[in-house]
Amino acid sequence: EGVVVQLEGQLVKLSCHRWGTRVIQQALEVSTHEWHLQFAREITGSVSRMSSNLHGNHVIQKFLEVSSAVARVAVVSELEGNLMWLAKHEFGCRVIQRLIEHDSSERMQVSLAMSSELVWDRYGHHVLEALAEGGSQAARGHMEYLILPQVYSILAAHHPGRAFAMRVLERLLRAGSPTLAIAALGAVGGMDPREL
Repeated sequence: EGVVVQLEGQLVKLSCHRWGTRVIQQALEVSTHEWHLQFAREITGSVSRMSSNLHGNHVIQKFLEVSSAVARVAVVSELEGNLMWLAKHEFGCRVIQRLIEHDSSERMQVSLAMSSELVWDRYGHHVLEALAEGGSQAARGHMEYLILPQVYSILAAHHPGRAFAMRVLERLLRAGSPTLAIAALGAVGGMDPREL
């Protein structure tokens, strides 16, 4: 506990450092609820920067995993304020995936699920895959509605983001979407899903 107190005032700097990130992650694992609250207060205003940092994103992910819902309030609020930008970011998408697993509102999940640009995005597709696996039924329903008209394009097109969109479609199919399964079968047979 004494070491944890000595870290205060340096949390953002250490979190974004190659070696410091490991120290902060360990501190988060062994510290108390009160220190988690202190951690959240200290990083407020830096959460998006940390989430998009090579090392800092691991600290935010660990915080989301080990802290209570009460301690996460300010951090989650800041993440939601930059949701789409982080969802399409190389490191930020990992943080948003942990957010989906540990502390996301249905409103936030539906907001992500309705973003067609994430389907074809290099990093955004990871977020939609996480939603397909662990998101709410409402979020998966919105994803199906979004992807259904695109099934033929996903299966037939030579779009640069096709591989990413295929992964999202596969996750939704694994989650048990009969509507998409029928559309995919029709698309394989050469029919546009809008004609089914």
